[in-house]
Amino acid sequence: MASARDETFPGMLRRSRLRAGMTVARLAERVNFSRSHLSNLELGHRGCPSELVAILDRELEADGDLVRAWEADGQMKRREVLLAGAVLAIPVPPSRLPGERAVGSSLVAELRRGLLVREPVRTVLTDMSRLARDVRTVHTLYHRAEYAAACRNLSSLIAEAEALVLGSGGSGRTHRLLALAYLAASKLAAKAGDRELDWIAADRALSSARVAGDSALCVVSQLQIASALLNLPGRRDDAEAVAEAADAALTDARLVDDAATISARGTTLLFKATVASRSGRKAASRRWLHAAAEVARRLGRDGNELGTAFGPTNVALHRVAMFNALGSPAEAIAAAGRISTSRLPVDLIGRRAQVHLDLAAAFGESAKEDGAAVLHLLEAERLAPQTVQVNHRPQALLAELMRRERRTATPGLRALADRAGVRC
Repeated sequence: MASARDETFPGMLRRSRLRAGMTVARLAERVNFSRSHLSNLELGHRGCPSELVAILDRELEADGDLVRAWEADGQMKRREVLLAGAVLAIPVPPSRLPGERAVGSSLVAELRRGLLVREPVRTVLTDMSRLARDVRTVHTLYHRAEYAAACRNLSSLIAEAEALVLGSGGSGRTHRLLALAYLAASKLAAKAGDRELDWIAADRALSSARVAGDSALCVVSQLQIASALLNLPGRRDDAEAVAEAADAALTDARLVDDAATISARGTTLLFKATVASRSGRKAASRRWLHAAAEVARRLGRDGNELGTAFGPTNVALHRVAMFNALGSPAEAIAAAGRISTSRLPVDLIGRRAQVHLDLAAAFGESAKEDGAAVLHLLEAERLAPQTVQVNHRPQALLAELMRRERRTATPGLRALADRAGVRC
């Protein structure tokens, strides 16, 4: 006979995993989450993000049992809050747990309208220098973490660039600018957590980069496709295959060793390190990261060629993310303490905030360190508010922090969650 705990989501997750004959490590690899994260889910030490529930149910062939247990847990939590006399400022619909964002944020909706429902442009832009300036502006806004402003400018910019390509046959320069515009759209979709749109935009960027004949930009676009695949369940092998193809293209093309090519090569190595760390391959991730550091030393500075933000500081930031993915928060915290973001180009504000987002994730692994996690989220918000308001990863962390809130330890949490749109 099943115990009361077996019917809760943590208990049901463990039973379903054992019934499927999977280890925690194997399941973590299948769903692209860390082993420590899944272990904490089974122990009930952290809440499960809504996007992960359906994936777990499908991978474990639970026939909806996990979804129903998760929903039942959410209903029980809401009843406990109400019985305790708490007042919910914003009602939570039955289909959504506290802390979960509504599907389709305004940024994602605007991106989808611009990229999927495209209306013809009445006038064709003829000023190429203006097009180039507008593309640079969108990338600058993205790197400053002004995502909403970048998105507002992007839809019309892509439409004008496409109209110019269609109207004139398109020069290599026009196709290159169109590729860069699509690359920005892909990155924005990734920040907002729209993985399918990320993939679509990255694929269009690659097509335009190939027509333009820009080999380095082709590699960067391929890596963006690989990144989108990596964040989709069950597509890790595909992501690695795309990254290997990008790496091979760099090797076979015998490209001029300019800053753009060096940055593309270094970014490829960083992506390989990311894949290895998410797969729990510690030695491989360290090896690829070391290789990327060597390339960064050759570059000799922190740059932002083709929007890669590649350089020694970016390699150091990836080292922190690597330790987080490997389930080693203490090493992540130690690595972050050695980073100075002052050498980054002035517009890379989002990258400056990233170290605080990574530290928040590291401290957030332990409920005893929630205060430190909140402090780093607040610092990221101070540097670049939309890194917390738009980026789906800190949003998920905020939702988890709210679920286990201790007001005396995290006095700024509630207001931060409210500003970020995370409802509780």
